[in-house]
Amino acid sequence: MKAVPLPSPEELGFPSKFRAWRDDQIAAIDRSIGSSRRWVAATAPTGFGKTLYGVASGLLHPGVNRFAYLTADKNLQKQIYDDFETMGVVDVRGQNNYPCIAVDPGERLARFRRHRGYVGCDDGPCHVGVSCQYAPDSRDRGQIRPDCKYYGRDWDARRASFISTNDAFWLSQRGYGQGLGEFDLLICDEAHAIADQLESFLTFEITAEDAQYAKTILVDSDEIQNWRDWANHHKAKLASRIEQREQMPPQDLDGAHDLRRMKTTLGKLERLVEIDPLDWIVEREGSKRAKFTPIKVSKYAEEFLFQGIKKVILMSATLTRKTLQLLGIDPSQAEIMEFKSSFPVARRPVIAIETTPPVRVNARMHDTDKLLWMRRIDRLIEPRRHLKAFISTVSYARMQELFKCSEHKDLMIIHESGDAKWALEHFVNFQGPQILVSPAMDTGIDLLYDLCRYIIIGKVPIPDTRGALMQIRVKQDPELPYYLAMQKLVQATGRGMRAPDDWCETFIVDDTFGDWFFARAKKHAPRYFVDAVEFSDVLPEPLKVA
Repeated sequence: MKAVPLPSPEELGFPSKFRAWRDDQIAAIDRSIGSSRRWVAATAPTGFGKTLYGVASGLLHPGVNRFAYLTADKNLQKQIYDDFETMGVVDVRGQNNYPCIAVDPGERLARFRRHRGYVGCDDGPCHVGVSCQYAPDSRDRGQIRPDCKYYGRDWDARRASFISTNDAFWLSQRGYGQGLGEFDLLICDEAHAIADQLESFLTFEITAEDAQYAKTILVDSDEIQNWRDWANHHKAKLASRIEQREQMPPQDLDGAHDLRRMKTTLGKLERLVEIDPLDWIVEREGSKRAKFTPIKVSKYAEEFLFQGIKKVILMSATLTRKTLQLLGIDPSQAEIMEFKSSFPVARRPVIAIETTPPVRVNARMHDTDKLLWMRRIDRLIEPRRHLKAFISTVSYARMQELFKCSEHKDLMIIHESGDAKWALEHFVNFQGPQILVSPAMDTGIDLLYDLCRYIIIGKVPIPDTRGALMQIRVKQDPELPYYLAMQKLVQATGRGMRAPDDWCETFIVDDTFGDWFFARAKKHAPRYFVDAVEFSDVLPEPLKVA
C-alpha cells in the first residue's frame, strides 16, 4: 500500500520504545484516517504492531478530539497505559480494582477481600444507602474531583481526550450508567472477541436465591413471555420493600448484604420485563436457576458497544468479514484491510497430519482410534523431547486421557478448571523441557522463543451445537460453527510464534481438518494462516532453522 510520508514515532512525540514504523503501519494509519466510512476493519497479524497503529490513528486523526481504546482484557489494558502514559492516556476500570478509602483497612476485610487484599469500591458503604463523604454526590454537582479512588478516576476519564479501558467496563458503563461521555473515535482491539464480550454482558441469570429476595419462586416455563409476566408482577413489590429498607440504613454486614442482593434482584427483574420474547431464549437448570441470552447480539451492538460514535476502528489478528456481520456491520460498508504476516511461513508451518488409518477426533471415537491418536502425538514428541511445547486438547477429559496414557507424561503439566494461571506460571518458569497440555489456553498467552517450539492441535475445535441456543443460531446461520472453530484454531496456532526471528511448528492431528473442515472453513481464516497450511502423510522431522 502506498502512503503519505510520516515522521518517525519519536519525532511525533511517541514514547522512545517506538523508534520506527513497522511494515504497513503508515499505510494502515493513512487509510484509517482518510476513509470516509464509519467502519474500519484491520486484520493485522501478530508482529504488525496493532497498538501503535490504533493509538496513532486516534492521536493523528483530524477532527478527533476524544477517543477510547478498548481491550479484551486488563493485561492488555495495562500495557496500553504503560506504553502511553506520557501521552496522557487515562486508564479506567471497574470499581473492584480500587480500594475503598471510606472503609478502615481492617474492617470487613475477611468477608469482602476476594483475594484482593483490600476492600474494593464495589463493597463500599455508598452501595447500601450510607452517605459517603468521598462520593461524587457529596461534591458540587460533579464540578470538583471526588477523593474516592474509583469516582476520582471516573472523573478524570470523563474529561480525558484519550482513555483506555476494557470491553466489560465499557459495556457496563453504558448498560448501568451514563457511559463515559461523547467520543469521536472508538478503537476496538482484539475485535474478534467483542461479540462474545457483548453476549456475556447481556446474558443474565435469575436464581432460586434471587427469587427468595423477591418473596417468590422461579417460573416453571420455557416461554419468555411467562417469565416477563412473572417479573412484572413482583418487581413493584420488591422496589417498595427496598425503599422502606433504605430509609433505615443497615447497621451490620448481613443487613448490607441483603439490601444489595435485593437491589441486584430488582435489576434483573427490570431487565427481564424489557427483553423481546422473539429475540431471547431461556435455558433452565431445574428449579435452581434460569439463564437468559439474546439469540443475536448484533441487535444490541450499536446501543451498548458503538454508542453512535462516528468512527470505529476494529482490529484483530483473526478479524474476518464474518466478524463484522456478527456485530451487525455490513462488510460492504466498511474499509477492510488485511495485512500480510511479517513472519516467514517457513518458520511457522501449520502441518495437518494425514496418515493411514485416519483418526477423526470426536465423541464417537473407539478405543482403538484413541490409542492411534495418542500414539501419533507421542511420535511427534519423541524427537522433540528437548523442547518446550503446548498441546491443545479442547476438552479436560481428552487432556486427562492423553496425560494418563502418553509415553511422555513425565514432561507434561496439566491443570483442573480454574488452575490455568498456576499451570502457565509453572510452565513459563520451569527450566528445561516441558509440555503444557490444556483445553483452556488457546488465546491470551504469549509463549515467545524457547517457551514454545511446537504446538499440537489435538482436535479441530468445532463447538458443541446440541444446546438449545446454538441450535437456534445454527439454524439461522449454518456457517457459524465453522467460523467459531476456525477462530479458535487460528488463535491456538499463534501462541508460540510471536516475533519475526521466532519459530514454531504447529501440527494438527485430527483428520477432520483435512477431510472436510479446511475446505469448508478456510474462507473464515486470515490469509496468513491459509498460506502456512500444508498436508503431510508422514510425521515430519523437527524443523531446522538457521
